[in-house]
Amino acid sequence: MDLNAIKERALHLSRRELTITALTLLFIVMLAPYMFLYSPTQQQLRLKQQRLTDLNQEIAMLSTAIRQQAEKVQDISQPTFTLPKAVDLSGMIAAISHEAGLTGVEFVSITHEGFAYRGRFMEMRLRLELKAGYRELHDFLRRLSVNQRMFLVQSLRFESNEALYPQGVAILRAVTYLRKQ
Repeated sequence: MDLNAIKERALHLSRRELTITALTLLFIVMLAPYMFLYSPTQQQLRLKQQRLTDLNQEIAMLSTAIRQQAEKVQDISQPTFTLPKAVDLSGMIAAISHEAGLTGVEFVSITHEGFAYRGRFMEMRLRLELKAGYRELHDFLRRLSVNQRMFLVQSLRFESNEALYPQGVAILRAVTYLRKQ
């Protein structure tokens, strides 16, 4: 079909058919760009804005969590006590006994398991039996961990029974470093 034939046929349409055709073409011309261009773009824009909002909320939550962790690290890094600079075993045990008393841990026995010379220091291996509850033992070890350079826990075994519950006996194997005299 050529263009002239289409014009001829269009001229022979009734006024009602011309109006319907014009409105249909107008509807198609208006609706097609909306359906294929504007609507998908708006939907993508909405999704990206929602994603941006979600990411901003996540960033805010992570910032708060990081700030809280930094505060906890600062609290931990600033010790609330210091063990005295003991030069002998009795001074070291007295300092550790003091910390045990503050946390509610009771000494059952302390056994010397050997020593070795390390340069200017003497490395002493100890076996400590303590009577404590879980929380008290945790607090005691946490306090000692602040000064690991003076007292290092190598192993820990905790035993309990019905008679001792909620407390138990903790067996610590530790190393302490003392200055040679």
